[in-house]
Amino acid sequence: MFLYIDDSRCDLLPFYVMTLGSDYDQTRVSRPEGYIAHHIFCVEKGSGVFETPRGKVTLEEGSVIFMRKGYPTCYYPAGEEFKVGFITFDGESVDRLLDYYRAEGFLYCKSETLVSMIGHCARVGSKNATPDTLSHMLYEILAHFFARTKGSRETPSLARAKNYVEQYYYDAELSVAEIARNAGISQSLLFRLFREEEHVTPVDYLRRFRIRRAKQLLLQNPGARISDVATRCGFSDSSYFCKVFRDLTDMTPKEFLATYAF
Repeated sequence: MFLYIDDSRCDLLPFYVMTLGSDYDQTRVSRPEGYIAHHIFCVEKGSGVFETPRGKVTLEEGSVIFMRKGYPTCYYPAGEEFKVGFITFDGESVDRLLDYYRAEGFLYCKSETLVSMIGHCARVGSKNATPDTLSHMLYEILAHFFARTKGSRETPSLARAKNYVEQYYYDAELSVAEIARNAGISQSLLFRLFREEEHVTPVDYLRRFRIRRAKQLLLQNPGARISDVATRCGFSDSSYFCKVFRDLTDMTPKEFLATYAF
């Protein structure tokens, strides 16, 4: 699937989607001068080889790649199959976001969550979603991606703690003590690392991650019961889940669905 988003209102958005794709058979692409837009895409099936000024790397299914506008790249199938999902984008606020994260020209990570988010964005786009909706989804994808890739350059102990949160966020009994223990550090050091590098407490980070995951589940399953989504995201009390959701998004789960679900 390949979609071109043709809407004159797009240029007015801080982040706007230009093209979308999913389950796309990627052939060889060589861009010595880079592409005219920023590019984030994922390997849905198979594997591909990516050549940049920094070297060559083979990335397999589940990998997510960011390429900055104008950055020289060449990529092609590593074997018989290379299916990708992708979003090309731009916007007046994109450069500020990339500068904030000190984003390099070519970055990648492995995340099934991000692969799912990109695929969902493509499906929503195929149903004539508004540019505003796609802009919101794009921002969520970028924020999640850079939170992951920044981890490769952060304190190893903090990276272990964040990875543990991502693996076990659904456990309502997950505690700061358990996160610290599995990161191999004390609770006091864990708090200090989160404060210094993420500017939040470990509890705030866990809460935000759970709500980000809840938003994804709501969009993927619009008919799901709110209580079931709450449980799957580590909230034993659906009323508390709704309160936290509203505190972090300025809308209830039902309002979120009414605004963004298709």
